[in-house]
Amino acid sequence: MKRILTLLFLFSLTVAGRAQSQSDTLWTLEECIAYAVQNNIDVQISRLNIAESEASVKNIWYDNLPSLSIGGSYGSQWGRSIDPTTNEFTTDQLNTAGVSANAQWIIYAGLRTMRSYQQSKTNLQVSEYDYERAKNELSLNVANLFLNVIFNKEIVESAEIVLESSQQQYERTKRMVEVGSVAKSEELQLASQVATNELQLIQARNDLQYSKLLLKQALRIESDVPFDIVVPELDADRYQTAIVNKNEIYQAAVDSLPDLRSAELSLESAEYGLKIARGGLHPTLSLSANYGTNFSSSFQDQFPEFDFGRQFEEFRNYAVRASINIPIFSNWDTRFNIQRSKIAKNRAELTYQNEQLRIRQEIEQASNDVAAARLAFDAAEKARAAAEEAYRMAQNQASAGAINAVDLAIAQSNYVQAQNDLTRNKYDYIFKLKVLDYYQGKRIEL
Repeated sequence: MKRILTLLFLFSLTVAGRAQSQSDTLWTLEECIAYAVQNNIDVQISRLNIAESEASVKNIWYDNLPSLSIGGSYGSQWGRSIDPTTNEFTTDQLNTAGVSANAQWIIYAGLRTMRSYQQSKTNLQVSEYDYERAKNELSLNVANLFLNVIFNKEIVESAEIVLESSQQQYERTKRMVEVGSVAKSEELQLASQVATNELQLIQARNDLQYSKLLLKQALRIESDVPFDIVVPELDADRYQTAIVNKNEIYQAAVDSLPDLRSAELSLESAEYGLKIARGGLHPTLSLSANYGTNFSSSFQDQFPEFDFGRQFEEFRNYAVRASINIPIFSNWDTRFNIQRSKIAKNRAELTYQNEQLRIRQEIEQASNDVAAARLAFDAAEKARAAAEEAYRMAQNQASAGAINAVDLAIAQSNYVQAQNDLTRNKYDYIFKLKVLDYYQGKRIEL
């Protein structure tokens, strides 16, 4: 008895584990978007661009600090050479050693370093907005694919209901043929209709699997991994919105859409680039300091008391210099750099204007699409209601023998088409509303 209870307990754990693993394969839209953002290659590249821009900011900031270097040397010479400690010629073998330290600090260079730092910080912001844009575009694409899966699920459910209805009608007609109430041709016609509905169901299931595959590919999930989605309650009337104000949506896009902010900051970066190029016309002022000391074996031969340590102590030398470099002519390099920077600034300005125009036009188009999609959905809803009632009446008439199988098949086909059109228009309307949410900087959710 104890063993049986143990086996039952283990079996219940196994069943619970399987149920848990199956539930783990159900994905919400929010989970799909989060997973896609984490694994999408384009988004990962955008993250790396941010890291690269951060490194550039630090690099240029440290360029403001002085440079410092130290060095040392040791060598032997034969023949006629100069003793570095006495500056006299010697023909004996000469062993020398030296230590030096150098520091340099650029005090002024036409503010190019400061402008470069400001430009690098702006470029970092551009990278951050490009990252946000990549995430937003990916989220919108995932939402579209997610809605396609829901759409195909509803098509499958509709096809299953229609097939079941056809099978029931076929069974009733078959019994009527057996008692001689209707002709055999009616049965054959309905059998053909059942086969057609079976084919439609197979096609609907194939479309569902394909839409799941596209969503899995967007999430970078292997095709053989179990996968399904959580279907939320989606009522198109819940998404009914007031009259769309295009100017308000555009203003929201200006304030929040990373596309425009990225283009605007790219223009600001190009302006810094022009200032950097013009800084090449200014003189460069720098300070430098040097320290050095030497050892010579020849000097030690002449003065034995001057050993290695004492020579390093006695022959120390220091130097501090201020230098200025005034550009006069540099093969027109500076002038051409300024010219190229002006072109880059003008290009960035046109790109920004073009981005503003593109966003405004897309918002206008999206607003019109929402209005048209709502009208199409309302019309499809009326058409579905009429087709459903016509199909119901045709079923009753067919059961009473008032119409033949051909008329019933036509009514059914019209109903199926109307139902599919309604489903398609519903999700088209919902997705186009999500597009407007995207332009307003809202989170993509159902």
